Order: sequence, then C-alpha cells, then structure tokens
Amino acid sequence: MPEEPRCSRAVLRGAFAAFLIALSAFRIAYANTHGLMYDEAYYWLWARHLAPGYYDQGPGVALAIRAGLLFGSSPGNVRTAAVVCAGVTSIAAYCLASRVFGNEIAGLWAGVCLNAVPLLFVGGILITHDSPQMATWAVALYCLARAVRIGEQSQLDPGEDLPRDRRASCRSTAWWLAAGVFVGMSMDCKYTAVLFLPCSLLFLCCEKRHRRWLRTPWPYTAMACAVVVFLPPVIWNLGHDWAAARHILNLGGANQRRVIDLGTFGDFLGGQLGVATLFLFTLGWAAVVAWRHGLGTRDSGLLLCGAFSWPVWAFFLLLSLHGQVEPNWPVPAYFSAVVCAPGLLLMRAQSTNPRRIIVPQSFALAVAAAGIVIFLFPGVILALPDGRYLAEKFAPKDRANEMYGWGQMAEALEHAGWSPGGRLAAAAVRYQDAAKLSFVLPGQPTTYDLPIERRHNQYDYWPPLSPGRDALVIVQDKEAGTVVPQLTRLFGMVRLIERKALYRQPIYQQPINIYQVLRCDDYRGGRTGLLTNQW
Repeated sequence: MPEEPRCSRAVLRGAFAAFLIALSAFRIAYANTHGLMYDEAYYWLWARHLAPGYYDQGPGVALAIRAGLLFGSSPGNVRTAAVVCAGVTSIAAYCLASRVFGNEIAGLWAGVCLNAVPLLFVGGILITHDSPQMATWAVALYCLARAVRIGEQSQLDPGEDLPRDRRASCRSTAWWLAAGVFVGMSMDCKYTAVLFLPCSLLFLCCEKRHRRWLRTPWPYTAMACAVVVFLPPVIWNLGHDWAAARHILNLGGANQRRVIDLGTFGDFLGGQLGVATLFLFTLGWAAVVAWRHGLGTRDSGLLLCGAFSWPVWAFFLLLSLHGQVEPNWPVPAYFSAVVCAPGLLLMRAQSTNPRRIIVPQSFALAVAAAGIVIFLFPGVILALPDGRYLAEKFAPKDRANEMYGWGQMAEALEHAGWSPGGRLAAAAVRYQDAAKLSFVLPGQPTTYDLPIERRHNQYDYWPPLSPGRDALVIVQDKEAGTVVPQLTRLFGMVRLIERKALYRQPIYQQPINIYQVLRCDDYRGGRTGLLTNQW
C-alpha cells in the first residue's frame, strides 16, 4: 500500500463525506420523483401493518420503512430508509477497509467502489430487504473486526490476540455484544443473514490467534444476543405453522425433485453478471486472493474479508444447482469483497505495471456506470443510432416500468365508479397489483388480493374481502383467460368495464402493460384452489 501522508487523513474523510452527501442527495431526488416498484409497495403495506414477522421475511424492512413514514406516505419517504442504509453501508466499508489495510486511501476507494456496483447503487434508492440487511451486516462485520482487534496489533503482545488489560477487555466485550445485536437485526431483515454465523466460525477457526476467542464466553454471548434479537420472527412462525420457514426452504428448492438443475445454475451465474457487470470478476478475484493471502501471511483483516465473501457465493452457487436462486440473495458477499478489492489492487499496482490494473478496472467501471444510467434513465437509449428500435426491444425487460402508469390506473378505477369510502372495493389477483393500487388510490385504502389459484403471500394473513361486497378487480390482460373463470366462482357476476393500457411515454411508444378492469358483484368468499404446495 502507498504510504498515507499525515495531512491527508482529514482531506480523505472530507472528500468521502462530500461524495456521500452528493450521492445521497441524488438518491433522495430520484426517489421522490419516481413511483414505487411492486415489492416496495408490498413492503410499504407491511409497514402499515407492523407485526413481529411476515410470510416472506422478518420485520426489518417494515420497521425501516415505518421510520420514513413519520414524514408522510410519499415514494421518497418510503425509500428514506434505503438512502440511509446505503450511507451506513458506505461508511462501514470506509472504516473497515481503512482498518484492514491501515490506510484511509483504501477506505476511500472501498466506499466509492461499493456504490459503483449496480446492485448496490440501485439498492441505495429502492427499498427492499437487502437495504437494511446490507447495512446491519456491514456494521456487524465492522464490530467483529473491532472485537478481535484487527488493525490494533501494535497494542498487543506478539502472538497474542486477547486483550490483557481490563479496559481493553471491556472494549472487546462491547464490540462482541454489538456484533451479536447487529447480526440479529440483519436476520430480522432477511433470513439469509444467518450465514454470518458459520462465516464467523470459519474466520475464528482458521487462525491460531483467533481460535483463542473460542475459549472465552464472548463469541457465544454474541450469538445469544443475535438469537434474542431474532426471536420476534421465530415467535411469529411458531404461531403460523412455520409458514415463512417453509416458504424460504421451498424457494431454495426443498420441494424440487430434480437433484441437479444446470438451467438454474446458469441463470444464477447470468444473474450475478447482470447485477455486478464486469466488477463480478474483480470481486471474485479479490475474495479468493484475500482468503489465500490471509491464510499465508496470517493477515487477519484479509482473512476476515475472505471468510465473509467466497463462502457466501459458494453456498448460493451450490444451491443454484438444485433450485432457483435470485441474483440478490448473495448480496452480503459483495460487501466484504468490495472492502478488500481496492486495497488489493493498490498493492498489486506496486508490483506490476499500473496500466495493467487501471485499464481493465476503468473499463469495468464504465460498463457498470452505463448499466446504472440505463436502468435509471432508459431515455438515453433514444440518443443512440436506431435508438427507438432499441428502446422498444428493451421495454419488455425494463423492470423500472413497474414505477410508471399507475396514476393512469387510479384514474381508470375512479372513472369506473370507485371512490374513497364507497361500497366498491379495489382488488387484484396478484399481491403486487393490490399493493400498488393501495398506494396510488386517493386516501390509500385497503385493497385485497383475491384467493384464486396462486402462491401464498402476506395478504392471506390479513382480513379478506367481506362476503356480499362488490369490487373493481384488475387483471393483467395476458392472464385474463385463466383468471376470469376463477373469479366467476368467487362472485355472483363478473363483467368487463375497460381494457386499460399503461404507458411510459415518451420513452416507449407501446404500452408497458395492459389490464382488464372488471366489475365483480356479490363476493361469495372461499377459495378457488390455492396452491398449497407453493409456499
């Protein structure tokens, strides 16, 4: 690592603070001017119905969103927690990389590069489980580094990694307890954070100095703290037939008969390349090098980064051989890989031609930046040659389309006779559509996800539509052929009011989605064949 000038520490911290403030300001501006994604609207409903647990995950994301709702129920307020969590994660990356490499230049680059990974950049705008999980995981990892005194070796006797004086012992104890609390909070956000525990064990067991901690009560006390903090979703599951646990297991392929599925394996690899672009290769290299170098040189900081990156990727890589694994599931691995990657590249640049490092990484940065810009502002495609043709080809794959057109849908329902507090209820046959309706309709009323043949979701644990009530139900036009016959068994009468096309102009000329607005009278209740094996 290049030596850090004595006067530069304040400059580096000031530059990082300016970068983080500017980035947060952009994220807040974007969040306030764009509608919610499907999942964001769904989690916003969780925040309106606080509970110790939910069908999909724990209460972490609901509590985070609820804090933002203190200032109102706008898209920007719903996403406030995402911006804050991204800032916390960036600061944790700066602090941890500075401690691992003993140099705040590495910390600055880690904090910047963290926000250059498309998945993590967008995760600082859109609120999902990943935002609070990433922040709490990052803080927990930093607390663990402080607990085992990474970066403080000069204050210890040679070969000794346990604090000898009482004051140092108290500090280590506090960091252990804090790590346990934040691990529990991370598991409350997303159950996959349980991987922090085996990664911690791997880190402690692979180096003689750290194995001594296993003879003290502090790692086990930290684990007990994590379990206590994680108790609310456990209690919820106990009272709901372990619904969330079964759901997570089946998502991981527990109900799949096929032992090896190369198709899902390929999907996972492609998904990782999609959410990280070419940075995936840099981060994968950094994870492996940090682990090997940490073992070879007894460098505790690099060993920590390696132990919390490649094992997480390896776990989900193996899991993808058996079932579908979403691209965002291994997101915790990105944090520790990003923490060590800039420092390792700076070290490598000292022993080789710097151009061999700068050129490929600059290209990777350009590709990542292009991906981020196209996701946030797909209108830039129109500036390319044949831009209109490319835009129309890209439109069906543009996930950001979920944020647009729902004001048009609200107007359609009001034109069809819906009004706040009226007899007509608003309902859908997908929880995503029901959640979006609840957010965009005047007064943000209660909406309903009707129990047709579908997968379970949180709506199944909330009060259903009352028998005898009439409703306006929206159905995607492409699904109407299978859905409408099921609705006729739930209602006394079903008739088409309007086919509503949603647009995102001027970027796309074709509709981004088409819905049927149905008038459904005299709800009878019951179900039409809920898929009980699809948890």
